[in-house]
Amino acid sequence: MKRILQFILIACLASGCVDAGIEEVNQSLLEVAPEDVPEVAPEVMPDVITISLDDDTTRVQLDASGKTVWTKDDYVSAFYMSDANNMFRFDGETGDRDGKFKIESMGSATTDIDNIVLLYPYSSSYKLNAAKSLIDVYIPSTQYYAEGSYGVGSNLMASVEADDNFTLRSLCGWIVVQLEGDATITSITLSGNNGEQLAGDADFDYDKFNLNLVYYPENSNIYGDSNGGGSFVWGDYIESVTLDCGDGVKLNPDKPTEFYFVVPPQIFTKGINIKAECQRGEPIVKSSSKSLTVQRNHIVPMSTITANEVIPNNQIWYTSTDGTIVEPKDGAVTGGTLVSNTCVDGVGIMTFSSDVTALNQDAFNNRDTLQSIILPNSLISIGNSAFYDCDSLTSVTIGNSVTSIGNSAFRDCDSLTSVTIPDSVTSIGDNTFYACHSLADVTIGKGVTMIGKEAFHMCDSLTSVTIPNSVTSIGDYAFRYCDSLKSITIPDSVTTIGSSTFYSCI
Repeated sequence: MKRILQFILIACLASGCVDAGIEEVNQSLLEVAPEDVPEVAPEVMPDVITISLDDDTTRVQLDASGKTVWTKDDYVSAFYMSDANNMFRFDGETGDRDGKFKIESMGSATTDIDNIVLLYPYSSSYKLNAAKSLIDVYIPSTQYYAEGSYGVGSNLMASVEADDNFTLRSLCGWIVVQLEGDATITSITLSGNNGEQLAGDADFDYDKFNLNLVYYPENSNIYGDSNGGGSFVWGDYIESVTLDCGDGVKLNPDKPTEFYFVVPPQIFTKGINIKAECQRGEPIVKSSSKSLTVQRNHIVPMSTITANEVIPNNQIWYTSTDGTIVEPKDGAVTGGTLVSNTCVDGVGIMTFSSDVTALNQDAFNNRDTLQSIILPNSLISIGNSAFYDCDSLTSVTIGNSVTSIGNSAFRDCDSLTSVTIPDSVTSIGDNTFYACHSLADVTIGKGVTMIGKEAFHMCDSLTSVTIPNSVTSIGDYAFRYCDSLKSITIPDSVTTIGSSTFYSCI
């Protein structure tokens, strides 16, 4: 361009037209400038951004192999340094590790972009304070169970980039509670022993990548910052986090089930508390006084906790074959009156006004739809014919305080397949399991001293029996017509064996 202008000037001077040439040059500059000087387009938030995970310890959601993945329900908040909250939606398939996110809603526009701050999960309440490099965020006090993973949207992550490619980093750490047993867990609450801050309002400093929970006591009487400018936004923190397990998580009998909690980095100086609510029965409560440190982007696994459903002493649990309520006999128990009896999807709970200490005679006699029953640990005795002719009863759990099982208590329970008689029981009455044709497995407790006459008469599926050293007498016909009985161990403690006790046994 410079050479072209020089040529024009020389040509004009040579022809004596200097003034006219300058005017022509000026006009030429006006015409050329718009073509040679590009316009600066205002920078705007991109419509599509790519978000990756920094490593396999930054958790969004886990797949079956333990890899981190995005899910269809994932949204993020995106901010310019001086802009409002923009929402981006994941636009890929569940299971993708690098996700394309499309803009869903736009905050106010800007033309002054240095960086973009990204926060996962999206929340409309997140606000940016560019002057202090802070974003108001929130750590949820209720999270949601996902098998082998965090619930969608539980793990707070952030990224600060100058373009549209982001790598998220976790702002929190994780505590993993491991439970094993027979319980079905509906929720677990985690708390510290020293008032630790676990959830609530928080400040994210995106310059330092720090996360701090915010708490201003109501009686502090502080309304401005230390420099006298502005006023505090009142915040609060919560000292516990609850993991909601929805309809319930049945514990895996083969290995501990893991429950993930997302918590801010800190030191639990006096340990933690765990309270697991069960679908039925008493909650499981465990406490540890050992100091525990949670770091950003690190998992802290807890020792395995046994979580068996413990039936309250004023309840009897049962199931029914037709899904309806099983009614006990009037005056069926000693120790309280029946307050309520509910049955949902075949699962029933009888609640009494006080602890149940005894099942009285004929308590559940001839209840054809009774399928299984769990008796409380407060129970001391099972009366005569308590379950006589309950021909659909397949299993019974006897509380560990029962000392006696009455005559014919389970007689003609044709579907009963196994029974464990606890060590607390001292006597098994006459005809107790008479004609329980499906009974194949019996464990006799170490406290039993006497087995009554015809106690197991015609239990023709029974293949083996071990008599404990506590037994001194076995009644007449106790195992008569147990046609499948192939082995029996009789200890030296037995001094009396009745007439025809093992008649017609193989």
